[in-house]
Amino acid sequence: MESSNTIYGRTNNPYDSRRGVGGSSGGEGAIIAAAGSVIGIGSDIGGSIRIPSVFNGVFGLKPTQNMVPCDRYIPEQMTEGGLRRELAVTGPLCRYAEDLPLMLKALAPEAYKDMKIDQSLKLEDLQVYYIPHLDGYDKEPVDGEIVNASTTSSASWKLRQECAPNVSTSPKWTIFLAFGWRLWTLQAILKLLN
Repeated sequence: MESSNTIYGRTNNPYDSRRGVGGSSGGEGAIIAAAGSVIGIGSDIGGSIRIPSVFNGVFGLKPTQNMVPCDRYIPEQMTEGGLRRELAVTGPLCRYAEDLPLMLKALAPEAYKDMKIDQSLKLEDLQVYYIPHLDGYDKEPVDGEIVNASTTSSASWKLRQECAPNVSTSPKWTIFLAFGWRLWTLQAILKLLN
């Protein structure tokens, strides 16, 4: 996933021009990281807010579907080629995590009222869940460095008794995620062939 166009070429990472910015909201992530903008709005189906946020060292949020109105932002034609319009959302990108709730409140004032974002959170009530791999889906294995980081961070949660949330790894239902992804890919291919 990269941010590139025929006029300006590839968008460079503001921290290291040899590195990418992710996509498809990579330009937004790069300009926020470079302090050219304080906030931004991106769209996300499969990581287009989240990936540029990680690549550029900023904060991004893929909200729940239909939380942020996007009736004039996401084209109706998204269903062509196997893409599903209902998977697409719009959400905030910010330089500082503290700005995410403010942006969400501005983007979705009606939904924000019911979300309890302004209430304090007890870490011991938090449930941490991570998937080290999808059982039976080894076509794209998770990089060992990422698996080690996930395992190490979840172990540190378990060791901190004063605020230890419930940490668990892949439940048995993750096999359905892999199966669902295969079905979605097959559906997209069939639509392109027809």
